[in-house]
Amino acid sequence: MNKKRSKIGYLPIVGGALAFGWFVKNFQSKAQGNDESLFQKIKNAEQKLYQDGLKRANELDLIKNEIQTKVMK
Repeated sequence: MNKKRSKIGYLPIVGGALAFGWFVKNFQSKAQGNDESLFQKIKNAEQKLYQDGLKRANELDLIKNEIQTKVMK
């Protein structure tokens, strides 16, 4: 009977270890996923800045051309 009780005493310890391992595994996978999404967010922000700058440059070129055509007339 004494050996049976000692084996039963290990069950909560094993269960806790399994739960802790599962928690650590999920935490690490989420952390790695967040790093990728952070990288993607930075990449998207850079792309947006580039597109906005290109749009602004095109607008300035149009304004410059309009002014030159009006001055030439």
